[in-house]
Amino acid sequence: MGIHGKFPSAKTGQQVAYGSPLERDLLYYLDYEQYVRHYEVMPLPIDGGVRTGAGNDHRQIHRRASAFRVTLWDGETISKVLVQCYPATLLSEPGAQRELAAIRAWADDNSYCLVTVTDIDLRSGHKLDNLKLLWRYSRHPVPSVTALRCAALVGAADEMPLIQVAASTVKGGPPTEGLATVYSLLFRHVLAADLHEPLTPQSTLWLPAPLPQQRGTRGLGIYPQADEISPLSGSGLAGMGQDESEREKSRNKSAKGGHRGTVTL
Repeated sequence: MGIHGKFPSAKTGQQVAYGSPLERDLLYYLDYEQYVRHYEVMPLPIDGGVRTGAGNDHRQIHRRASAFRVTLWDGETISKVLVQCYPATLLSEPGAQRELAAIRAWADDNSYCLVTVTDIDLRSGHKLDNLKLLWRYSRHPVPSVTALRCAALVGAADEMPLIQVAASTVKGGPPTEGLATVYSLLFRHVLAADLHEPLTPQSTLWLPAPLPQQRGTRGLGIYPQADEISPLSGSGLAGMGQDESEREKSRNKSAKGGHRGTVTL
Protein backbone atom coordinates (compact mmCIF):
# COMPACT_ATOMS: atom_id res chain seq x y z
CA MET A 1 0.00 0.00 0.00
CA GLY A 2 1.10 3.57 -0.52
CA ILE A 3 2.32 5.76 2.30
CA HIS A 4 -0.33 8.27 3.29
CA GLY A 5 -0.16 10.97 5.90
CA LYS A 6 -0.61 14.62 6.77
CA PHE A 7 2.02 17.31 6.44
CA PRO A 8 1.95 20.08 9.08
CA SER A 9 2.40 23.06 6.78
CA ALA A 10 4.27 26.01 8.26
CA LYS A 11 2.90 28.19 5.45
CA THR A 12 -0.81 27.43 5.59
CA GLY A 13 -1.10 26.33 9.21
CA GLN A 14 -3.07 23.31 7.98
CA GLN A 15 -2.50 19.58 7.98
CA VAL A 16 -2.10 18.86 4.25
CA ALA A 17 -2.89 15.31 3.19
CA TYR A 18 -0.48 13.47 0.91
CA GLY A 19 -0.84 10.10 -0.79
CA SER A 20 2.77 9.10 -1.36
CA PRO A 21 6.33 9.89 -0.23
CA LEU A 22 6.75 11.77 -3.52
CA GLU A 23 3.83 14.06 -2.74
CA ARG A 24 5.23 14.61 0.75
CA ASP A 25 8.55 15.71 -0.75
CA LEU A 26 6.73 18.16 -3.02
CA LEU A 27 5.17 19.77 0.06
CA TYR A 28 8.61 20.77 1.38
CA TYR A 29 9.06 22.81 -1.82
CA LEU A 30 5.59 24.34 -1.69
CA ASP A 31 6.04 25.24 1.97
CA TYR A 32 9.36 26.97 1.26
CA GLU A 33 8.99 28.73 -2.09
CA GLN A 34 8.31 32.41 -1.58
CA TYR A 35 6.01 32.89 -4.55
CA VAL A 36 3.71 30.07 -3.38
CA ARG A 37 1.07 31.92 -1.38
CA HIS A 38 -1.21 28.99 -0.60
CA TYR A 39 -1.69 25.36 -1.52
CA GLU A 40 -4.14 22.58 -0.79
CA VAL A 41 -5.24 19.17 -2.01
CA MET A 42 -7.88 19.44 -4.70
CA PRO A 43 -9.99 16.35 -5.53
CA LEU A 44 -10.85 16.31 -9.20
CA PRO A 45 -14.00 15.03 -10.92
CA ILE A 46 -11.87 12.58 -12.87
CA ASP A 47 -11.62 8.81 -12.62
CA GLY A 48 -8.05 8.05 -11.52
CA GLY A 49 -8.25 4.56 -12.97
CA VAL A 50 -7.97 1.18 -11.33
CA ARG A 51 -5.03 -0.23 -9.42
CA THR A 52 -4.39 -3.61 -7.82
CA GLY A 53 -3.86 -3.96 -4.09
CA ALA A 54 -0.35 -4.55 -2.79
CA GLY A 55 1.21 -8.00 -2.24
CA ASN A 56 -1.34 -10.80 -2.45
CA ASP A 57 -4.20 -8.36 -2.39
CA HIS A 58 -5.62 -8.68 -5.90
CA ARG A 59 -8.68 -6.53 -5.33
CA GLN A 60 -9.27 -3.89 -7.94
CA ILE A 61 -9.37 -0.50 -6.23
CA HIS A 62 -10.96 2.47 -7.96
CA ARG A 63 -9.60 5.86 -7.03
CA ARG A 64 -10.37 9.45 -7.84
CA ALA A 65 -7.71 11.74 -9.26
CA SER A 66 -6.46 14.67 -7.21
CA ALA A 67 -3.78 17.34 -7.48
CA PHE A 68 -2.39 20.18 -5.43
CA ARG A 69 -4.04 23.52 -6.12
CA VAL A 70 -1.35 26.18 -5.76
CA THR A 71 -1.86 29.93 -5.69
CA LEU A 72 1.20 31.82 -6.94
CA TRP A 73 2.03 35.48 -6.38
CA ASP A 74 5.09 37.03 -8.00
CA GLY A 75 4.61 40.48 -6.48
CA GLU A 76 2.51 41.61 -9.43
CA THR A 77 0.10 38.89 -10.56
CA ILE A 78 -1.74 35.90 -9.13
CA SER A 79 -1.80 32.58 -10.98
CA LYS A 80 -3.64 29.33 -10.33
CA VAL A 81 -1.71 26.12 -10.90
CA LEU A 82 -2.44 22.43 -10.50
CA VAL A 83 0.61 20.37 -9.55
CA GLN A 84 0.60 16.62 -10.11
CA CYS A 85 3.32 14.17 -8.99
CA TYR A 86 4.39 11.01 -10.80
CA PRO A 87 7.36 8.68 -10.47
CA ALA A 88 9.47 9.20 -13.58
CA THR A 89 9.33 5.47 -14.38
CA LEU A 90 5.52 5.56 -14.53
CA LEU A 91 5.00 8.84 -16.32
CA SER A 92 5.09 7.30 -19.80
CA GLU A 93 2.72 4.44 -18.99
CA PRO A 94 -0.65 4.51 -20.78
CA GLY A 95 -2.60 4.83 -17.52
CA ALA A 96 -0.63 7.88 -16.42
CA GLN A 97 -0.91 9.42 -19.87
CA ARG A 98 -4.69 8.98 -19.90
CA GLU A 99 -5.01 10.45 -16.42
CA LEU A 100 -2.80 13.42 -17.28
CA ALA A 101 -4.72 14.06 -20.48
CA ALA A 102 -7.99 14.12 -18.52
CA ILE A 103 -6.55 16.38 -15.82
CA ARG A 104 -5.08 18.70 -18.42
CA ALA A 105 -8.43 19.00 -20.19
CA TRP A 106 -10.13 19.78 -16.87
CA ALA A 107 -7.42 22.31 -16.00
CA ASP A 108 -7.80 24.05 -19.36
CA ASP A 109 -11.58 24.24 -18.90
CA ASN A 110 -11.17 25.74 -15.44
CA SER A 111 -8.35 28.24 -16.17
CA TYR A 112 -5.54 26.37 -14.42
CA CYS A 113 -2.03 25.66 -15.63
CA LEU A 114 -1.07 22.02 -15.09
CA VAL A 115 2.46 21.30 -13.91
CA THR A 116 3.85 17.80 -13.43
CA VAL A 117 6.84 16.92 -11.29
CA THR A 118 8.67 13.64 -10.86
CA ASP A 119 11.00 12.13 -8.31
CA ILE A 120 13.90 13.22 -10.52
CA ASP A 121 12.77 16.85 -10.29
CA LEU A 122 12.31 16.77 -6.54
CA ARG A 123 15.08 14.49 -5.34
CA SER A 124 18.04 15.23 -7.58
CA GLY A 125 20.90 17.10 -5.94
CA HIS A 126 20.90 18.60 -2.46
CA LYS A 127 17.95 20.97 -2.47
CA LEU A 128 15.37 18.63 -0.94
CA ASP A 129 17.69 17.72 1.94
CA ASN A 130 18.34 21.41 2.55
CA LEU A 131 14.63 22.22 2.51
CA LYS A 132 13.93 19.49 5.04
CA LEU A 133 16.63 20.97 7.27
CA LEU A 134 15.25 24.50 7.00
CA TRP A 135 11.67 23.32 7.46
CA ARG A 136 12.58 21.82 10.85
CA TYR A 137 13.38 25.37 11.99
CA SER A 138 10.48 27.08 10.23
CA ARG A 139 8.69 27.71 13.53
CA HIS A 140 11.80 28.71 15.46
CA PRO A 141 10.99 32.14 16.96
CA VAL A 142 13.24 34.99 15.82
CA PRO A 143 12.72 38.50 17.24
CA SER A 144 12.25 41.15 14.57
CA VAL A 145 15.24 43.08 15.84
CA THR A 146 17.44 39.99 15.39
CA ALA A 147 16.19 39.42 11.86
CA LEU A 148 16.82 43.06 10.92
CA ARG A 149 20.28 42.98 12.45
CA CYS A 150 21.24 39.83 10.54
CA ALA A 151 19.92 41.27 7.27
CA ALA A 152 21.82 44.52 7.81
CA LEU A 153 25.00 42.61 8.65
CA VAL A 154 24.84 40.49 5.53
CA GLY A 155 23.73 43.40 3.33
CA ALA A 156 26.65 45.57 4.43
CA ALA A 157 29.14 42.82 3.54
CA ASP A 158 27.31 41.71 0.36
CA GLU A 159 27.82 38.09 1.42
CA MET A 160 28.92 36.33 4.60
CA PRO A 161 29.57 32.79 5.88
CA LEU A 162 26.59 31.24 7.60
CA ILE A 163 28.51 30.54 10.81
CA GLN A 164 29.51 34.20 11.08
CA VAL A 165 25.88 35.28 10.87
CA ALA A 166 24.98 32.64 13.44
CA ALA A 167 27.71 33.92 15.77
CA SER A 168 26.27 37.43 15.59
CA THR A 169 23.03 36.18 17.17
CA VAL A 170 24.72 34.56 20.17
CA LYS A 171 25.97 36.35 23.26
CA GLY A 172 28.51 34.43 25.31
CA GLY A 173 27.81 31.04 23.71
CA PRO A 174 29.24 28.99 20.85
CA PRO A 175 28.33 30.21 17.33
CA THR A 176 26.54 26.93 16.59
CA GLU A 177 23.82 28.00 19.03
CA GLY A 178 22.80 30.58 16.45
CA LEU A 179 22.31 28.08 13.63
CA ALA A 180 18.62 27.60 14.41
CA THR A 181 18.06 31.35 14.03
CA VAL A 182 19.86 31.46 10.67
CA TYR A 183 18.01 28.39 9.36
CA SER A 184 14.73 30.03 10.35
CA LEU A 185 15.70 33.24 8.52
CA LEU A 186 16.65 31.24 5.44
CA PHE A 187 13.28 29.50 5.47
CA ARG A 188 11.53 32.87 5.75
CA HIS A 189 13.60 34.37 2.88
CA VAL A 190 15.13 37.04 5.07
CA LEU A 191 18.48 35.54 3.99
CA ALA A 192 19.40 33.45 0.96
CA ALA A 193 21.88 30.70 0.13
CA ASP A 194 22.62 28.33 -2.73
CA LEU A 195 20.38 25.43 -1.75
CA HIS A 196 21.71 23.30 -4.59
CA GLU A 197 24.89 22.86 -2.58
CA PRO A 198 25.04 21.17 0.84
CA LEU A 199 24.10 23.67 3.51
CA THR A 200 26.94 23.85 6.03
CA PRO A 201 28.24 26.40 8.57
CA GLN A 202 30.64 27.54 5.83
CA SER A 203 27.91 28.19 3.26
CA THR A 204 27.75 31.72 1.86
CA LEU A 205 24.68 33.83 2.62
CA TRP A 206 23.39 36.95 0.89
CA LEU A 207 20.16 38.97 0.70
CA PRO A 208 17.49 37.64 -1.65
CA ALA A 209 16.16 39.72 -4.51
CA PRO A 210 12.53 40.92 -4.36
CA LEU A 211 9.95 38.66 -5.96
CA PRO A 212 9.52 40.60 -9.25
CA GLN A 213 13.27 40.23 -9.85
CA GLN A 214 13.04 36.50 -9.18
CA ARG A 215 10.33 35.89 -11.75
CA GLY A 216 11.74 33.73 -14.52
CA THR A 217 14.10 31.88 -12.18
CA ARG A 218 13.09 28.47 -11.04
CA GLY A 219 12.65 27.80 -7.37
CA LEU A 220 10.28 24.92 -7.71
CA GLY A 221 10.73 25.38 -11.43
CA ILE A 222 10.10 28.72 -13.10
CA TYR A 223 7.12 30.79 -12.14
CA PRO A 224 4.96 28.76 -14.55
CA GLN A 225 4.38 30.06 -18.03
CA ALA A 226 1.67 28.30 -20.01
CA ASP A 227 3.82 27.77 -23.10
CA GLU A 228 6.59 26.18 -21.02
CA ILE A 229 4.40 23.51 -19.42
CA SER A 230 4.31 20.19 -21.22
CA PRO A 231 2.69 17.73 -18.82
CA LEU A 232 2.44 14.87 -21.27
CA SER A 233 6.14 14.80 -22.15
CA GLY A 234 7.70 14.86 -18.70
CA SER A 235 8.04 17.51 -16.08
CA GLY A 236 6.95 21.08 -16.62
CA LEU A 237 9.44 22.20 -13.97
CA ALA A 238 12.85 21.99 -15.54
CA GLY A 239 15.74 23.34 -13.54
CA MET A 240 14.32 23.08 -10.02
CA GLY A 241 16.08 26.23 -8.82
CA GLN A 242 18.36 29.02 -9.87
CA ASP A 243 21.36 28.02 -11.89
CA GLU A 244 24.68 29.74 -11.22
CA SER A 245 24.13 32.57 -13.70
CA GLU A 246 20.66 33.30 -12.32
CA ARG A 247 22.02 33.21 -8.79
CA GLU A 248 24.70 35.72 -9.73
CA LYS A 249 22.09 38.05 -11.24
CA SER A 250 20.02 37.84 -8.07
CA ARG A 251 23.02 38.60 -5.90
CA ASN A 252 24.09 41.53 -8.07
CA LYS A 253 20.62 43.06 -7.83
CA SER A 254 20.66 42.69 -4.07
CA ALA A 255 24.14 44.23 -3.88
CA LYS A 256 22.77 47.34 -5.58
CA GLY A 257 20.41 47.82 -2.67
CA GLY A 258 17.25 46.43 -4.21
CA HIS A 259 16.36 44.44 -1.11
CA ARG A 260 18.25 46.01 1.77
CA GLY A 261 16.12 47.14 4.65
CA THR A 262 12.99 45.33 3.39
CA VAL A 263 12.82 42.35 5.70
CA THR A 264 9.49 40.53 5.84
CA LEU A 265 8.87 38.18 8.75
